[in-house]
Amino acid sequence: MLFEKNYINKTIKIGGMSCNHCKNRVETALKKLSEVKSVEVNLEDKTALIVLKKDLSNEIIKNTIECLGFSFEGVEE
Repeated sequence: MLFEKNYINKTIKIGGMSCNHCKNRVETALKKLSEVKSVEVNLEDKTALIVLKKDLSNEIIKNTIECLGFSFEGVEE
């Protein structure tokens, strides 16, 4: 997925993912947030590219990831 213009793009670092099941859990949970247009998790890089329709606080993203049992390791600049 490429970064999309006219949307807010965030790349989030996530710890603890080890398989496609982990990847799917993170994508599914983040897609449920109303501000999220799309999510693509890269298991190898341990990142998620989140395309947002409008800004969403990192705290909400962090809580969503941590509720799944993974660690939020920050936003890539």
